[in-house]
Amino acid sequence: MGKGIHRVRQRRLLGSTTVVASVSAIVMLLASAAFARDGYISNNGYANCSKTWNYNPYGASAHAYFTSYGNFYSGSITLSSEKSGVDRMVDCGPGGYAVAAYKISITHNYVITGTSLTSCSAGIPVGFSCTYSTSTQWNFSETQSCGYNLTSCAVAGGPFYFYSHGGNFNNFYQKDHVTLYRNDGASYPFDTPQSAVVNF
Repeated sequence: MGKGIHRVRQRRLLGSTTVVASVSAIVMLLASAAFARDGYISNNGYANCSKTWNYNPYGASAHAYFTSYGNFYSGSITLSSEKSGVDRMVDCGPGGYAVAAYKISITHNYVITGTSLTSCSAGIPVGFSCTYSTSTQWNFSETQSCGYNLTSCAVAGGPFYFYSHGGNFNNFYQKDHVTLYRNDGASYPFDTPQSAVVNF
């Protein structure tokens, strides 16, 4: 890693990924010195056409997205803001008309990998659930919902704080899991692609 600012942009059809990170050569006054990455991480994706979550004869699709801004250090991660949503809910017929879902839930999934990580309860933000599988990975999740009978959903949160408590963070991954519901309880799930901030 050299001094200065590195900017990387990667775009893909039907699932664009944008990661912009600045690499700062400032030695942290923590147990282990490390470089920091400050910037944002985002992604978006589309659901396949489905009749499961709606009554439209053609079925319908939807678009999901997220953008998170954070400060990524080996000893701590701060997500100062996180915005996610679902929009472009339209039928798959020739008209492309708006289609409403009875309810929409969005689960934010964060994976943090590193070394010498202890029980994730030490670093869990309020409102998150966490699973601790090994000393190299934490899995955090939080669910937010919108209702009822709507054609879009936008949610936001932050700041969220994650602490390694003596361990070292290396990589941060995020993707959103979306579930669209019909009023009879039938549901259709889909995920955004995953984005990452790595080697910080």
